Amino acid sequence: MAAAVVLAATLALSWCAAAATAAAEADRIGSLPGQPPVNFSMYSGYVTVDAAAGRALFYWLVEAAAVPAESAPLVLWLNGGPGCSSVGYGASEELGAFRIKPDGTGLFLNPYAWNKVANILFLDSPAGVGYSYSNTTSDLYTAGDNKTAHDSYAFLVNWLERFPQYKHRDFYITGESYGGHYVPQLSQLVYRYSKGIENPLLNFKGFMVRTSRVGNAVIDDYHDFIGTFEYWWTHGLISDETYEKLRLACEFDVSEHPSKECNKIYEIAEAEQGNIDSYSIYTPTCKKTSLHRRRLIRGRTPWLPRGYDPCTELYSTKYYNLPEVQKALHANTTGIPHPWVACSDPVYYYWKDSPRSMLPIYRELIEAGLRIWVFSGDADSVVPITATRYSIDALSLPTVTNWYPWYDEGEVGGWCQVYKGLTLVTIRGAGHEVPLHRPRQGLKLFEQFLRGEPMPKPQPLRLALYFQASRGTLANVECKTYLDSVIVEYSVLYKKYSNYWYAQCQRQALDMVTTSRTWTLAAYGLGRTRLNYTLHQRYDGCADTLLQHSIPLSSSSPCLWVALPPAPMAATMVLVLAMLVLSCCAASAAAATVTAAAKADRIDRLPGQPTANLNFSMYSGYVTVDAGAGRALFYWLIEASGVPAKSAPLVLWLNGGPGCSSVGYGATEELGAFRVNADGRTLSLNPYAWNKVANILFLDSPAGVGYSYSNTSSDLYGAGDNKTAHDSYAFLVNWLERFPQYKYRDFYIAGESYAGHYVPQLSQLVYQNNKGIKKPVLNFKGFMVGNAVIDDYHDYIGTFEYWWSHGLISDDTYEKLGLACKYDVAEHPSEKCQEITEVAAAEQGDIDPYNIYASPCRKTSLQRRRMIRGRTPWLPRGYDPCNELYFTKYYNLPEVQKAFHANVTGIPYPWVSCSDPVYDYWRDSPRSMLPIYRELISAGVRIWVFSGDTDSVVPLTATRHSIDALSLPTVTNWYPWNDDGEVGGWCQVYKGLTLVTVRGAGHEVPLHRPRQGLKLFEHFLQDEPMPKPVELVQSF
Repeated sequence: MAAAVVLAATLALSWCAAAATAAAEADRIGSLPGQPPVNFSMYSGYVTVDAAAGRALFYWLVEAAAVPAESAPLVLWLNGGPGCSSVGYGASEELGAFRIKPDGTGLFLNPYAWNKVANILFLDSPAGVGYSYSNTTSDLYTAGDNKTAHDSYAFLVNWLERFPQYKHRDFYITGESYGGHYVPQLSQLVYRYSKGIENPLLNFKGFMVRTSRVGNAVIDDYHDFIGTFEYWWTHGLISDETYEKLRLACEFDVSEHPSKECNKIYEIAEAEQGNIDSYSIYTPTCKKTSLHRRRLIRGRTPWLPRGYDPCTELYSTKYYNLPEVQKALHANTTGIPHPWVACSDPVYYYWKDSPRSMLPIYRELIEAGLRIWVFSGDADSVVPITATRYSIDALSLPTVTNWYPWYDEGEVGGWCQVYKGLTLVTIRGAGHEVPLHRPRQGLKLFEQFLRGEPMPKPQPLRLALYFQASRGTLANVECKTYLDSVIVEYSVLYKKYSNYWYAQCQRQALDMVTTSRTWTLAAYGLGRTRLNYTLHQRYDGCADTLLQHSIPLSSSSPCLWVALPPAPMAATMVLVLAMLVLSCCAASAAAATVTAAAKADRIDRLPGQPTANLNFSMYSGYVTVDAGAGRALFYWLIEASGVPAKSAPLVLWLNGGPGCSSVGYGATEELGAFRVNADGRTLSLNPYAWNKVANILFLDSPAGVGYSYSNTSSDLYGAGDNKTAHDSYAFLVNWLERFPQYKYRDFYIAGESYAGHYVPQLSQLVYQNNKGIKKPVLNFKGFMVGNAVIDDYHDYIGTFEYWWSHGLISDDTYEKLGLACKYDVAEHPSEKCQEITEVAAAEQGDIDPYNIYASPCRKTSLQRRRMIRGRTPWLPRGYDPCNELYFTKYYNLPEVQKAFHANVTGIPYPWVSCSDPVYDYWRDSPRSMLPIYRELISAGVRIWVFSGDTDSVVPLTATRHSIDALSLPTVTNWYPWNDDGEVGGWCQVYKGLTLVTVRGAGHEVPLHRPRQGLKLFEHFLQDEPMPKPVELVQSF
């Protein structure tokens, strides 16, 4: 009898398995319309979760392609909304196997699909979303978190009966946005139902979600709101006033729903942000239509919406409404005549229960030992990284591995912190939908999650330096090798300061010694490639001793090569070459007449110039500013091309450093008429050159910068703010004698970075010397500075705030910086402060701090970070992309120097973009420019300050704090300004000063956003605020 029962049970199980197999086979997708060939299987269809209500959920299983599907884990993906389709978003524009073509009828393969490493199951939940349905109409108006979790669990149980091969398989749940509720809630249900079962059908291992709402995930309302407000302000999306009102009016810790006043301020904040893609604040919006909707849910504010909405949603909407697609997917089998939509309005609007916090579930599942990862794209303002960080901080988890940069193909992919029970990962430059914006990095993240391994760290490598007759090996970070050669010119190739080893050793590097017959090499670095550097040839003659010591000679090799073993991370070799500068005499001939002197400075044609027939004139040469010292400054005048040069204003441009060339940076990679091509020998026209609307005068100041020189060696070691301002003023006075046609012409001064000192200081000199003169020769109208050093105290506060709010440093380091770096009471930073800034640099990793979302130059790393009068190393000298390599080569060509009337004495040192002696020995540097601003504002001088909002060196937050310190009345409050139908940035007009931000630009605005930079310049000259967008009424 017992045997008969067992046999009957066995037969029943066999029959069920056969039936399940048949049901699965019926769901197999033969081929989708427009599909390319594939090497994996797909299934889709309906699974009933409530037979009585006629409620069924739609799924799409895409089995593994690059690993065996029969052993690969099963991963459930859930999009949020609530009410948005995982098929429409997750499968079709993020991590699925296909992307939909713009015609909406064909597909192409996604090279970074997550089914390369796992079987991916997309689920449209709850009923009413995507193809999922219910025969009970009220279901569309009663959905909520609890019902969705239980329906999703019922789906999994029933689905496993259809696909029994996935029983007991490693199982994970992932999702994003409001999936930050779905994922932990479903995870909790699975965990509880599996508790105590030795071999559960759902072999649940863990979950991964994208921030605040998990995977840019909503985790905890209170912290989400605080973090969201902070993100908006630190990223320049809202005004100071709105930020303050949001914090005062929106008390989410004491109120379940926001007050009317809070809702009103939300609307103001939304208007201030303008028509940006809030899911990816630096990307253009879809021009074809505007699908982006902002919705309210259970007191949630309009900026917490339903799903990402680029143009791809148009394509998916068309595709999933094709009858042949629905047939291939086994969808809409009842032929319901309503169209497929990416997000369901009834589900969204009538959502019921939505707990304010997921933190209790996190605590329960962390205690249970489940694998939990939270990831966040740092360009998402909907559920931003700041909100996620605050929510995770509220868990008070011990740290296992502190904040560090993780690497992807040699670049910083984002940052990672491992807590006990939870791993937080950010993805640099990604928006709300990480797999859409950073697909390769998203796949790497997913692979690491499945392995249970933290994101990859850079590994320090031993470094060997080889010479013909000597060898040095990097031991304990430092290596010294001595060559029998005098190196002419202080020339440096640096790894970014953010490299940990250089940060540790920079003081030793600056302490190296050299004399006329010896020099010292100090090397620090990481890397995996062989690099070749040819040293400058030997020169005889007297040389000043830079430092006190001398070292015996041991080799005379002119060539240095570096061999490094292969490594899993890519970073560039670091060299610090401490070299000599020879003092030479330069002769200057007095011009016979002004006209003759100007004519002698005319540039006939530059080598490699794209056309001989330019529609503008150029002049360059030297103007003596101190005849006794033999000090002369080099200039380059590019006259106006788009307007008459004889009436256009004259604008002086100054780059900072201190010690960096305006010819090299401003003229050549920012606003000048030409760009140097990659060959370092030819030029191309800059379509957004500022000489289209003005005559632009580039000046290399002080002496020792660029082609500017002094015959007095001490000038190179005694430069400072005061001397630079007076020399620049002397230059202008003398230059006008050579170009008298510019006397009485409207005159402006502009610049960036440390020119945030030069520009207002020179403006003050010009203003004071003009005072009381009815018709001054220098008809000074105003100045404009960008990403400018203004006030040390506020700059530092704002810089630290920017680093944390943009996910560049850890919570711990941010707190320590605030405690240790007391710039309001100390002239120089303490040793403790310097130590912490070095930690901060290490945490930031190998990014370009001048444009944190741009790729760094792969050919070499020239960027230098130095100390100046107590300034910390993050206030550096100039932007350093690869094109610095190109123009460095160009300006060292003898034929170029001849065409420029430069280096007329034939001094045998190379042209460099930034002068080390000038930088290292800089003297006076006042801590604040605010007193000068107040004086010139009172005088009615036009003042504009602009800021590229992706610069972490002199960031927007620093500029906002500094300007706030002026306490100026507001004339026009913060608003988005329009550029070709897109938000170009934001603008606020104060009484006496205009602040403009440029969206997505780094430290060098005209380089990163050239069209917007030119528009900014035009409006400054016209003294017109940036253009406001035309308000459009959108109907849906």
